[in-house]
Amino acid sequence: ESGFYKYENIFNDIMFMIDSDYLICSKSSFSYFPALINPSGNIYHNNKFWHKPLNKFLIYDDLTGNMIKN
Repeated sequence: ESGFYKYENIFNDIMFMIDSDYLICSKSSFSYFPALINPSGNIYHNNKFWHKPLNKFLIYDDLTGNMIKN
């Protein structure tokens, strides 16, 4: 099989995000879940996202990209 149905690719992507030094979360649970367990302190979280950020997350403005909180 190829494309979306190769589930090992999805798991590899998730593991890559968990192990990354920097993670910029999109408005998606696909990036939010790895951000929750990523040990780095460099998680960038969108201020208009429906999931609440953890205290360790860095918040950026959805429209301007400017940092709101460190």
